[in-house]
Amino acid sequence: MDSAPQSALITKLPGFNNSFSSKHYAGYVAIDKEGNKNLWYYFVESERNASKDPVVLWLNGGPGCSSMDGFIYEHGPFNFRRTKTNVPSLHLNSHSWSKVSNIIYLDSPVGVGYSYSKHESDYTTNDTQTASDSHAFLIEWFKMFPEFQSNPFFISGESYAGIYVPTLASEIVKGNKNAKRKNQRKKTSKKVRKPIINLKGYLVGNGVTDPMFDGNALVPFAHGMGLISHELFEEAKAACKRKYYEESNASDECREKLKKVEDGAVVHPGIVPSWSQLLANANVPCVDDRVATAWLNDPAVRKAVHAKEESEIGRWVLCTDKLFYSHDAGSMIKFHRNLTLSGYRALIYSGDHDMCVPYTGSEAWTQSMGYKVVDEWRPWISNGMVGGFTQGYANNLTFLTIKGAGHTVPEYKPQEALDFYSRFLAGEKMVLVDYYPFAGRIRASDDPTKLEVDCNGEGAVFAEGFMDITSQDFLQLSSKPNKSWRKLLYNVQAPSFLDTPPLVIQVTHLRCGGIILCTAINHCLCDGIGTSQFLHAWANANTNAHIPIRPFHSRQVLDPRHPPRVTHTHPGFTRSIVDKNSTFDICKYLHSQPLTPTTLTFTPSLILQLKKTCTPSLKCTTFEALAAHTWCSWTRSLELPLTMVVKLLFSVNIRKKLTPELSLGYYGNGFVLACAESKVQDLVNGNIYHAVKAIQEAKERITDEYVRSTVDLLEDKTVKTDVSCSLVISQWAKLGLEELDFGGGKAVHMGPLTSDIYCLFLPVAGNYDAIRVQVSLPEDVVKRLEYYMVKFLDGKEEDN
Repeated sequence: MDSAPQSALITKLPGFNNSFSSKHYAGYVAIDKEGNKNLWYYFVESERNASKDPVVLWLNGGPGCSSMDGFIYEHGPFNFRRTKTNVPSLHLNSHSWSKVSNIIYLDSPVGVGYSYSKHESDYTTNDTQTASDSHAFLIEWFKMFPEFQSNPFFISGESYAGIYVPTLASEIVKGNKNAKRKNQRKKTSKKVRKPIINLKGYLVGNGVTDPMFDGNALVPFAHGMGLISHELFEEAKAACKRKYYEESNASDECREKLKKVEDGAVVHPGIVPSWSQLLANANVPCVDDRVATAWLNDPAVRKAVHAKEESEIGRWVLCTDKLFYSHDAGSMIKFHRNLTLSGYRALIYSGDHDMCVPYTGSEAWTQSMGYKVVDEWRPWISNGMVGGFTQGYANNLTFLTIKGAGHTVPEYKPQEALDFYSRFLAGEKMVLVDYYPFAGRIRASDDPTKLEVDCNGEGAVFAEGFMDITSQDFLQLSSKPNKSWRKLLYNVQAPSFLDTPPLVIQVTHLRCGGIILCTAINHCLCDGIGTSQFLHAWANANTNAHIPIRPFHSRQVLDPRHPPRVTHTHPGFTRSIVDKNSTFDICKYLHSQPLTPTTLTFTPSLILQLKKTCTPSLKCTTFEALAAHTWCSWTRSLELPLTMVVKLLFSVNIRKKLTPELSLGYYGNGFVLACAESKVQDLVNGNIYHAVKAIQEAKERITDEYVRSTVDLLEDKTVKTDVSCSLVISQWAKLGLEELDFGGGKAVHMGPLTSDIYCLFLPVAGNYDAIRVQVSLPEDVVKRLEYYMVKFLDGKEEDN
């Protein structure tokens, strides 16, 4: 990071004797031309990938409390321990938010913490001025650290930062618009252009938002938590007419009942502050600030973090009383609405044991926004346990609770805080903005034979789970699907196919810290290539990269003709039995037997060796050779009648077969089933030539007209895929799923959740050109299949 100011670099800190996990910087930024107003910051680079990870501005509340509160007591890079000396002992914090982000701790407004002004008049301020000053700070800070200019930027804070965060975000949005206009008008060079802040969203924890919702939540919450009796609650409710925050207009009886509530709830300094007290309270409830005060007033610490001496700006205090602060921004609901409707993501999180800004008030105001619920109330998982509950709304708004946490969530629940923070920054659900049909529901159209998507925004189903195993434990079992794996995907209880959500996702956390991602996507909406594109888009969103291929939603390109014209024969959809004396139905036979899955891996050298067994020599692809070999081995292992006709069904990508070609981002069912046919006797002689030839001929039949004919054929709803005497191969090996990286590295395993009679060609982690062949057959048949699949290696073939 050569662009960062080296004068701001922190090289050591009193109380810490080890190496930093990342670079630290601190210092002042003058926010006015005269240099009178100076805001102090402490910047911690991400421990993961500083050049790509988001930059987050952290703000504590008050108003008037230092953001070093968050640094020392909540989610900073160190844990602080009191010692017998005046200098605390510092140790690396395993739950630091710098694990996944670059984070700026800002002392704001001027007069808070180490921040200062040369004029005392600047200590008289308000919401509007604070937002303007913080925006000015960011403009100057990004000039000092230009290498972070393009990183995704978020704002986060708690308590009175419920005012700071949305007002600052709105100021940034306005500033970006003005900067864009000026840059376009002046057509200036990059060096002198007004900087644009890459704002993506914001997080607010137990934040002051609106007097009606926040103030009215206090008394009912005290009752719900069992801190006051039901009788007192009913008396207060009647006396105050459920308006507990309007203390100035309250009757004497209401004030009396509120005093009883305050006295009855054993919480210091009281649980029913008026709205004005909430806004102006400089007390520090339930916080022991001795560690912070001792450390940050140590002259050696001040020098290390490039702060002014005490003789110049006074002692550092957690929450200052030098400010004359007024709340002039009103309710924050209008700010949240404007920001979320403009596309900015918002996470409103609440510790569910906070008596200052109860979660019930935050839940109520988020509901009052009137947005459609797209992710219904559900638990979210942290470290295998319920971390709290969450509800997602349209327009990028999410509400989330943290079980057992108080007003300062990361202080009470550091692991859970890091989990929801990192997941929000990763944008796990943002990809649904582009793939919005997945958030809808399938329904019958006006034509009862057709289905359509109702883009109602109900949302995909997202679940979390925990398995008490390590990734190595799982890999030892991964060669064969296991019935217990069904727990890896949430089972949606739906009365019918149409009631099942198009997209179901489950993330299962493992004991070692790894995860298993399992998805189910309705095949009516999406094929394998489309699924891969969606998952890659999601992975890119998690790593803050652009979506590689934009989805193409239109389905009219594959509409049937009117009237339908079936111009080709389609053997994959007809039943054909050459031996009329045989009534053997392979599909029924397999479904009547307990099936045993088997998996065989073919490396590039084995595949080359396999191709050489084709005589006479025939130029063929890896798929053609391996599909032919699998078809022959499968047929031999079933010991079918020699005159019986068997089929091989496999999908062919039609995106480039049509005229004009389908869009690259087409994610619907852009394939047709090709069908190769052969008598058994031509497949069991130990030579794959005949099978390869049949597969190639089946592929060559797939033309634009053949595809149109298939679409028209399927207008007849009595037509079904013929699987009675067929092996069906599904090609997953070249979908790129093994390349998925959600930010924690590429997958070490990729495969189906369950095994069926279909044959799957799967990728091999770490070996792009290798293929795993997976198929399920009765146990005795599986043994023969495994024998024939590797028989070619000894260079000999027995007569069948």
